[in-house]
Amino acid sequence: MATFAGCVSMRITSQSHLFHTLQYLRNNQETLAKAELEVATGKRIRTISDDPTAAGAIMRIDQKLRATEQFRRNTAAVRTRFAAEEEVAAALDDLVDQGRDLAIGTHSDSPTDPIRQAALDHVRTLIDQAIALGNTQVGSDYIFAGSETDTAPFLADGTYVGDSNVRQVEIQQGLLIDTNHTGDQLFESSIQALQALAIELEFGTGASIQATADDLRSAETEVLSSQAVLGLRLQEIEWADRHLVRQTNTMLDLREGMAQADPEESIVRFLAAQTALEQAREVISRIMQTSLMDHL
Repeated sequence: MATFAGCVSMRITSQSHLFHTLQYLRNNQETLAKAELEVATGKRIRTISDDPTAAGAIMRIDQKLRATEQFRRNTAAVRTRFAAEEEVAAALDDLVDQGRDLAIGTHSDSPTDPIRQAALDHVRTLIDQAIALGNTQVGSDYIFAGSETDTAPFLADGTYVGDSNVRQVEIQQGLLIDTNHTGDQLFESSIQALQALAIELEFGTGASIQATADDLRSAETEVLSSQAVLGLRLQEIEWADRHLVRQTNTMLDLREGMAQADPEESIVRFLAAQTALEQAREVISRIMQTSLMDHL
């Protein structure tokens, strides 16, 4: 009986040893498969389980990269708006300048004077063009309407019906920039000055016509001031975008460094895993032979 119990005990021990060795074999097969994939792809981390700490850091970098990409999209959109506003401001300045030249060059006291009539027709055209500029759209947005971007800010008679809300957008973490001049800021003085000139050309005297040149000059100064502000905002946008590019490149390099495998280390891990697998197979072979002898 003692001999039989001893044999049973030996078989249980051998089976247990075989079970653990098979588990060890499977683990080594998985390790070898990962090592082969690492050598083939050059990537050290493909899933969180490969390196939870590094994988967590990579996920945080990815979040920052997505935020940075959104900031870059914001700067691109603002740059498009600023480019449109820059063209509009330059065109408005030209219209006001033309009006001032007409005011200075018109001397007749007679409303029926042909030169004065031609000047009046020209000024009315300038007013219409200024109103059209005030209703400029980028995409579907009226860019000078304040926050009422879905409605034309100027009526046909030059009345401003937008609001005075200046929109902002985030171009870096915590850094906001104004994205527009409102129509009342940029256009009202110019349109009103041109309309005053038109009234004087229709009903006033030569002296009253020329007197409107001062208001037109003031309006032109306001347009030039808005252009200067716009230029500073464009510089700020360009600086922010360059910073975002550098930040993106730095994070991409850091991410690549974490995920990328060192070729020499990958080969060493592959060879070690291959050796461990071969040893596990040898151990299993010996256990199987021993188990067979015990059975016989």
